[in-house]
Amino acid sequence: MAKDRIYIDAEDRPLYDRLEKEKLFKGRTKRELFLFAMSIGAKHDASPEFKSKAEFFHLRDLKQEDEAVIKAIVMHKTGKKHELLADKDALYLEAERYANAGIKLLINEIDSKKFGSYEIQLEKNLFETFNKIKNKNN
Repeated sequence: MAKDRIYIDAEDRPLYDRLEKEKLFKGRTKRELFLFAMSIGAKHDASPEFKSKAEFFHLRDLKQEDEAVIKAIVMHKTGKKHELLADKDALYLEAERYANAGIKLLINEIDSKKFGSYEIQLEKNLFETFNKIKNKNN
């Protein structure tokens, strides 16, 4: 039976609940929080195994753009392009593992910053990444 949900580590649910209360993430959906955590985990090349799984949201909630982001990040990081296109369950499992690491890294990063400084650091990192991509393509 094909996978129909995105899972998180059961121990991480309070971290996602907390993230929803952070100023920067207020009003964001579980889907958006998951994608952000996945991106952070992938950036740090961290994808640990789950201790115990808990349902987070239905795959039908993913937008076409979300699936494209998941495919791009996971296939780039793993190098398993053809295998992951053929096996969506494996693709989503890799995304879940990156999010598993990313949510912890994200909360630790927020906790280590002074109020409001996480947003400034995030903006700086995004700007630097954009410039690297822009310069690479010129």
